Amino acid sequence: SNRKKTQTRKRMKNLQFKLALVTMLLSFAFVPVSAYDFKVDDIYYSVLSMSDLTCKVTSGDTKYSGEISIPEQVTYNKRTFNVIKIDSSAFKNCPGITSLNIPNSVTSIGDYAFYECSSITSLNIPNPVTSIGDYAFSNCYRLTNLTIPNSVTSIGKGAFSNCSDLTNL
Repeated sequence: SNRKKTQTRKRMKNLQFKLALVTMLLSFAFVPVSAYDFKVDDIYYSVLSMSDLTCKVTSGDTKYSGEISIPEQVTYNKRTFNVIKIDSSAFKNCPGITSLNIPNSVTSIGDYAFYECSSITSLNIPNPVTSIGDYAFSNCYRLTNLTIPNSVTSIGKGAFSNCSDLTNL
């Protein structure tokens, strides 16, 4: 009888230990992980290729605001990366952005990249850009002037939806 009680206690302790371990592991699963690899001059970047030294602009710990001028190249850890993409949701819900300069090195703009950037009034998409993602500029209410180059071969659904002030295209 004492032996059975001892075995039962050991099983209970073992079960409690396993439950505690599972709980601890699950808590780590919900720890936010940064989507960026590095930050330079208040712009967040993720490496696309170390061999080609390419990167993309992405979202970070803080919301973007003010005048945003994305560089063609950015240097980090003594390596110079070419900025070739604006990531999906990179500037999403940043109504504080007042102006935006996209460099000639960018070839694609991801889904929801500038969704609800409602203070941007004018935008010039550079010639190398070939694709603009779904809802990329949706809800940019104050956007009045937009230049899309001939290089763009793909515009996603709703890319400019609810751009109600758009008058010059």
